Amino acid sequence: MKYLYGAVLLSVIVAIIALISRPILPVDETRYVGVAWESFQTGDYLVSHINGATYAHKPPLLFLLIGAVWSLTGVSEFGARVIGPLAGLLCLPLVRWLSLRLWPEDRRAANCAPLVLASFAPWLLFAPLTMFDALLTLTALIALCGVVKAAQGQPLSGWLLAGIGMGLGILSKGPVILVQVLPPAVLGFWWYQSLHRKSSTTSTGESLFANHHCSKSKWYLGVLGAGLVAAAIGLGWAIPSALSGGKAYGDELLFGQTTGRVVKSFSHRHHMLWYLPLLPLCTMPWLLIGTVWRGIKEVRLDTGLRFVASWIVGPLVILSLISGKQVHYLMPIFPAFALLFGRLLSTAPGGISAKDLRIVGIGTMFIGFLPLLFNRLTVFQDLGLAGIVPDYFTPLLIGCGVVTLFLGREKTEASVLGVSTVSAISISLVMLAGSISFWSGFSVRGLAEYVANSKRPIVWCGEYHAQLNFAGRLDHMEVAKSDEELRAWIEANPKGLAIVRPAATGAAWTQLYQMSLTDTTATELGQTPSAIQRELIDQILADSTPFNELKKTPHPEAIYWIRNGLKRKPYIILAFDNYQTEEVQELASEPVQGRL
Repeated sequence: MKYLYGAVLLSVIVAIIALISRPILPVDETRYVGVAWESFQTGDYLVSHINGATYAHKPPLLFLLIGAVWSLTGVSEFGARVIGPLAGLLCLPLVRWLSLRLWPEDRRAANCAPLVLASFAPWLLFAPLTMFDALLTLTALIALCGVVKAAQGQPLSGWLLAGIGMGLGILSKGPVILVQVLPPAVLGFWWYQSLHRKSSTTSTGESLFANHHCSKSKWYLGVLGAGLVAAAIGLGWAIPSALSGGKAYGDELLFGQTTGRVVKSFSHRHHMLWYLPLLPLCTMPWLLIGTVWRGIKEVRLDTGLRFVASWIVGPLVILSLISGKQVHYLMPIFPAFALLFGRLLSTAPGGISAKDLRIVGIGTMFIGFLPLLFNRLTVFQDLGLAGIVPDYFTPLLIGCGVVTLFLGREKTEASVLGVSTVSAISISLVMLAGSISFWSGFSVRGLAEYVANSKRPIVWCGEYHAQLNFAGRLDHMEVAKSDEELRAWIEANPKGLAIVRPAATGAAWTQLYQMSLTDTTATELGQTPSAIQRELIDQILADSTPFNELKKTPHPEAIYWIRNGLKRKPYIILAFDNYQTEEVQELASEPVQGRL
């Protein structure tokens, strides 16, 4: 168990550093915390809302859990952000449990698997986020534990657990949970049939699959039963929610989201093979270790490996066919890779060699050297990679690689613990380095406080994803999505303010952006634009509607540089000061009798 505790400790350290080093990130985290804030304020967890409008994009479990934490601790940013890390931590003992059930005679694999999972860079980066993927991974693991229990001769409790896990997964992120669980379950007789040829036994000789025999018909009846349990849990929320939210909300909830993302993604559309080149990067550093490759020569395709293969290949094929793709969509597959690598590491003769550790150490030192290039070469500066990791962190990152060269090799688990520790420390250092100047660029707190404290009406121009609602504790934000809506709002609020984000085109915008790169002022603080910035903003506004239709261009009161990905982009607060459109001003200048 000490290696499990080590994996948990590493994950806790990385999660704490992530929580203290960076703010809630727009637009995803701010959106979901904003929805949770609105649910908590209204007490309505049946129909979610975002800025007053119904929100059918995601089920309520994450929002409900955040509300439960706030009910106990009070409303806080930490309370909202603790759910993801906790879900990630709970995955670690479940991975160990699965390893012990799949290979009961191989405790070394069970010791290694949680450590491997806790060392994957994408896992360490995405698990602390306030998103749905860590929660989805946890529910998938619960369901797959139930599938394995059913295969071990506990069909009633096993399929019930599988159904509950899938049901919770539906409440976490929707029907996508079926993509993770159904392939191993439906392919069960392919990996399960090997149990009848040679059952796995524990070190005491007791068979975990003790001559259990299950026909195909009974197996698939169990799969069907688990599916019905999951459907009952999911529909137990979805149907009342659809009825309560209205027809448009119900259609979007029950049909629009699933079919839209599968057939033609609303966003993040990529080629079918987009995931393939990412998988080797996601599973570093373990693919660099020769022990894994030597283990492939020694291991046999047993029940456990068949189960893991169905868990990796099935969901990966389905996710590749779905149009929308993101790296974090792969998170529920990472535990399967951890089980696979844990088994291979434990099977290979000789353990992890000095050569294996040298390769990992050299690779880590190379990655530690990259910030020096990013901070100096123009090509990386143009990509927005400069300044994320200051130069003085480079010796520390390179030092992690040097430490790897001297890790102990007496025992496989000890070496795995060492490599996992180096990986976790490296990721933690990168997160801490980002807190110097990078992460602050994502903070919307300054802009949100400006809006909350403003005595004048304010409108947000363009798409709004509740970026400011929680940070400013706003009940509602006025939004103008089109030029027509903005013109109407200006006429109704002639002394109002508008928040605009100019399009990233044109010479004036480029010059304005270049000025921001040399600005050392904290990016989350609002700045009064300088004279030259005002001139550039006037040029930008003169080329865009509806501002070029105003009799007099509004003047910028403040500018907030907030990152969108790697690059910073400005949110400009414009003051109209009783400015009106030409048509309204001409109408106002006509004699009253003429207008009558």
